Amino acid sequence: MVEHAAFAPVAAEQVNDYVRGGGGCSLDAIDGNTPAIMERSGKPLLHGWLADIAVGIVPPHFEMVLRGQQDFALRAHGGDQPRPDVAKYFDEPGLTQSGYEIIADASGVPPGDYSVVFLYTSEGQPVQCNPQVRITVK
Repeated sequence: MVEHAAFAPVAAEQVNDYVRGGGGCSLDAIDGNTPAIMERSGKPLLHGWLADIAVGIVPPHFEMVLRGQQDFALRAHGGDQPRPDVAKYFDEPGLTQSGYEIIADASGVPPGDYSVVFLYTSEGQPVQCNPQVRITVK
């Protein structure tokens, strides 16, 4: 199921509360292309995966955060898309449904350069995953 979600401003302090690193995550593509540019107009399709590798689970929901001069987040459900490649790579069958596809509304995000981080809770602990991706919003 493809999910629809909008980016909204989020306080940097809220993002910084997610201190435990770990997990695995990726923003594989924006509109089918290597993630580099996201258009504010239209509705870009974001595709990737997210999992807590340490415990072999897929969080039921997460936030994708664009970190820049101001931070913006969208909230989405985890485990909506099959990713057998992720499960195979980590030799963890519980990660088979670790994918996501989100049609994003980025109209409220100012143009600029952003790093991407994912936030979620696993076993009651806040987790921040950094896929080492930077994108330009135009």
